[in-house]
Formats: sequence, C-alpha cells, structure tokens
Amino acid sequence: MPDEAQSPPATAKDPPEKPRAWGAPIKRFDDWWTRIDTRLCVGVLGAQITLLVVWAVLKSLTRDFSKGESSSATVVRILLTLAAIGGMAHVVGRVQRARAAGDTGMKWAKHALFIVPLLLLAYIALRSWSASSVTYTSNFLNWMQNASILTFLGGLRGLVTRLTLWLALLGASIATSKGKHINVDLVVRLLKPKMRIPAAVISGTAAIAVCIGAVVAFVDAIVIAQFHAQATQPCSPGSVEQCETPIGQKLATMKTQIGKDFFLFGRQLSLDLKTMPKVIAGEPYDKYMTPPMWNAWMREADWTAYYPKEAVDGQLLDEKDTERRRLPAVNVPGAAEATFGMLLREINFVFPFGMLMIAIRFLVRILLVLSRHATVDPDAVHGDEE
Repeated sequence: MPDEAQSPPATAKDPPEKPRAWGAPIKRFDDWWTRIDTRLCVGVLGAQITLLVVWAVLKSLTRDFSKGESSSATVVRILLTLAAIGGMAHVVGRVQRARAAGDTGMKWAKHALFIVPLLLLAYIALRSWSASSVTYTSNFLNWMQNASILTFLGGLRGLVTRLTLWLALLGASIATSKGKHINVDLVVRLLKPKMRIPAAVISGTAAIAVCIGAVVAFVDAIVIAQFHAQATQPCSPGSVEQCETPIGQKLATMKTQIGKDFFLFGRQLSLDLKTMPKVIAGEPYDKYMTPPMWNAWMREADWTAYYPKEAVDGQLLDEKDTERRRLPAVNVPGAAEATFGMLLREINFVFPFGMLMIAIRFLVRILLVLSRHATVDPDAVHGDEE
C-alpha cells in the first residue's frame, strides 16, 4: 500500500532552560522559608480565632441571661452546660457499656436511667450557675482588661489588630515568593520572552527599593511619634537653625524607652502572678492589696535604675491607712503616661520588619529567576500549587 500522507509536525516551543546548579541552595532556602511562613500563618490565625472566642464567651458570661439581658448569654451558657454534661455522659456511658456488654436489655435500661437524671442535672446546673458566673466572670474580665499584662498590649482588641497586621504581612511574603504579588503584567506580556527576565529583575529591584524606603520611613516615624525622640535639634550650640537629629541619637532614645517599657512589663507580670490565684479563687482583684503589700512589692526591684528616686518614692503608700486598697497595676513613676497599650509601640515594628522580609523575598525571587529556578511567564502564577 502506498504510504499515507502525513501532515508536517507542529512547530514545538523552545524547551525551558535548564536550572543552574548555583540556584539549588537558594531554592531550598526559599521553600523552607515558605513552609515557616505558612505555619506562622496558621498559628496566627488560630490565635486570632481563639482570642475572639474567649472574648465573646467572657463577655456573654458577664450578662445574666435569667434577666433577659442578652440572648448570647443564654446560648453560651447552654452550650457550656451541654458540653460539660455531655462529657460526663460520654465517660460514664463508656463504663456502663463495658459493664453491660452482652446484656442488651440491661444496657438500654441502664442508659435510660442514666440519661434522665443527667438532663435534669443539666437544667438545674444551667439555672443555678448563671447568677454566680456573672460576678465571677466580671471580676476576671475586668482584671484582664484593667490590671493585667494584657493592658500593655492594648487589651484583646489591640492584640487582635496587631495579629491581623502580622497575618497580612505573612501572606504578602508568601505571595512574593510565589510571584503572585500584586503587579501589572501587561508590559510583560508585550515583551519578547528573552526580555522578560531583565524586566523581572528591574521590577524586583524597584520593589526592593520601595520596601527599604518604607522600612526607613516607618522606623523613623515610630521612633519620633511613639518613643518621643526629637525630630530636629539646633545645628550647633546656641544656633536657632534646626537640623535633623542624627539617627544614632534617635535610636539611643528608643533604646532607653524600650528598656523602661520592658522593666514595667516585668513588674506587671510579677503583680499578675500574685493576683491571678486570687482572681481564680473568686476574690475581687481590686480589694486585696493593702499599702504594706504594695510597698513591699515596690521595694523588690530597683526602680531608680530607670526613674528618679523622687518619682519612685511618690509611688509608695501610707502604711497607716489600713482602709486603703491599691489596684494591682503598674504606673509610670513621675509621669502621667498610662501603661495601657504601652508595648504596642514595640509591636508596631512588625510592619517595618515585615517590609524588610518582603524586600529579602524579592531579592531571593530575582536570584531564582536568574538561575532559572523560577519562571517569569505571566500565566504561570495562575497555575495550580504543587
């Protein structure tokens, strides 16, 4: 038979270039970094959910559902009561099933005799613990919000807000590693394939410059606005002309303030260790600390290493005033500055730190592109993940 006519073979695309060997360690480092960021994302998200649930539960338990103050109070108490009773029923039921194995009639009879009292117990428990939980939970929540280490973080709301910012920065870091950061790829699509790598290097370098500029600007703004460093100073002694304060002097001011913040943080933590057992036992957090107890606690640390002696002595109480009670919360000696949200200025450095990490991510991405371990195809970012 004559040979069948064969159509000419389709023109194949040029095969992708082989990855360079020098880029393999960088690729492994990038994959490891991405795994760390992914785990951190999961952990931060879990912490956010946990804090929000704890906050919602505590706020609901501070309301007396028997007086119709809040429907959420009813729902939360029902769920907690059913969870406790259900756990007891599960444990005891397993024991009953083990004992009644092989005796079906006795097993169902015992289960029925067991479940009915449990339901009655659940109803009695729900009615009896509602009023007592209001006082107990209110004392616990007020202590957390007004006189615990949580006040240094701006309460639960301030902490959740910073966790949200951290989560966004972690997501940006992962997106940069995968080449899925926000960008306009119209120019890249119009370029020839051989010109796409230089274009990616140029755009990545520009992104690094923007990130580094943001790091410097935000650090300077935080140091001036929140650590009270002087933005300008006289150019020379006696001069009226103002010059920008040297960065070293600004950082020295910030270092001093950070030392004071963490000293107060540690002192508040020591107070919390004294207060927490009393709060758990149901004792009012603001009714136990007498002037002698407060003065003894003040003398446990060297406050004069950070604050003037006159200001520290002003914190001491008259021990003859036996009726007075001191709130177990730290004050800043000699200043009207409150400790609420004090550590947020340190936590705010998460933003410039995150921008620095994104800049390094862009640098790693450039190296992976140059070593052919990452593609610059604009359609590749829309593919499925491995």
